[in-house]
Amino acid sequence: MPASVANAGLSAKSRAARVSVRGSQEGWFAIAIASSNSFASLAAANHLPSLPGMSRTRSDRIVAAGLCGYFFVIARIERIEQDLSLAAPAQAVSARRGREPRGRLRINAQLVRVADDTPLWSGRFDRELKDVFAIQDEISRSIVNELRLKLGRGQRRYNTNLEAYDVYLKARALVRYHGPAEARAAAGLFNQVIAKDPAFAPAYAGLADAWAAMSINRADGAVPPDEAFAVMKPAAQRAVQLDPLLAEAHAAMGVVLSRDWKWADAEAAFRHALELNGNLSSIHMNFVMSTLWPQGKVEESVSQLRAALRGDPLSVDLQALLAYVLISAKRYQESIELGRRIVPSAPAANDGLNYARQQLARALFQNGQRAEAIRRYEQLGSGSDNHRGYSYAAAGRRAEAEAVAARRKDFPATLILIHAGLGNTRQAFEALEHMAADKDPRVGIYLTYPELALLHADPRMGAFRRRLSLPDYH
Repeated sequence: MPASVANAGLSAKSRAARVSVRGSQEGWFAIAIASSNSFASLAAANHLPSLPGMSRTRSDRIVAAGLCGYFFVIARIERIEQDLSLAAPAQAVSARRGREPRGRLRINAQLVRVADDTPLWSGRFDRELKDVFAIQDEISRSIVNELRLKLGRGQRRYNTNLEAYDVYLKARALVRYHGPAEARAAAGLFNQVIAKDPAFAPAYAGLADAWAAMSINRADGAVPPDEAFAVMKPAAQRAVQLDPLLAEAHAAMGVVLSRDWKWADAEAAFRHALELNGNLSSIHMNFVMSTLWPQGKVEESVSQLRAALRGDPLSVDLQALLAYVLISAKRYQESIELGRRIVPSAPAANDGLNYARQQLARALFQNGQRAEAIRRYEQLGSGSDNHRGYSYAAAGRRAEAEAVAARRKDFPATLILIHAGLGNTRQAFEALEHMAADKDPRVGIYLTYPELALLHADPRMGAFRRRLSLPDYH
């Protein structure tokens, strides 16, 4: 290849950083670029993680791309030493513009370890030769995405338009409110994103999460778990199919597997999600709520949430969930202290924290502070019928407890607690069977409640847990 072609547009220092040139115009070459005005910066390609053998500093990046004579070049450098004449980058991506019909461009790209000329990856891209800058961006994005699949890590670069992405972010925010109405609105928004960009994997994962939130309890607007599962499963599968390295996709699949009582597979999915991205508090929370806690792995649930809080110490959602799990761990004072910090002075409000207020009341009741607990339950109204009914029963206010049970006779989750508080073991087990038959995702969590201590010692409990594929709980 003529030197004039190889060195076109490069400064003297850039030419000194050249690592290899071989072949003719039909061959290929790899070149590392320190700086050149003729090349378009590709800082956005930093989504690609460090390659094997490369430094993990911020200088690990694809730095430039452009047309150089007959060649389209994408360069990746490990580092450029102060003495560029001694530089020897570990890897470089090279690409060749082939002899294609007019108006067509073929890019043959290779990733080569320069030290021993070992090919690490190669790919071919055929494109219309229209806007060279658009081609540069598209090719670099394609290379980054394909390399991350080969390397097994890294964040994908999506080409979703800003309007669709804005809708996606709004949907994600709605899911965090935990209510069925907000989750239903989020599902509609995720469907809008999918209609605009059917290849946007995060929207499918979000859709699965929204339907999970819509079916987590029997609140107004909730949907039956079986109906939700019919949407959740294909959405999560599609997310994994579109982006096998998307943490949210594997987390969504973990929720799906847990709803099917495939606990080991659910754990594996969540642990893989955390390997891919352990910084997302939502993954830690869903792991605990859907998989660890229902199995009775209470201490591991606490550890998982504390680890998440180290990365997101101001998250009220994480703190509220930790206060909730600490009750199952029988660490009531810790739960009370945490609850008092995060629950505002208002007795009840439409602020998304009423469930945290309920958990504070539960911890107070179990800690012997029954009067304050009952007062807090009564301030919350019908939203706390299950625990308020239990507190009446356990406090000897039988008539009031039975009145709540009669009013909520179609809600097994309420009946379990009230009958347990009244000492009606048979009725409590019947309600528990109804929860399991409905595939209620809370059934495993309920089995860890201290309020159900009467049932823990019942000889029927072992057989019931085995039917749900749950391990023994002590």
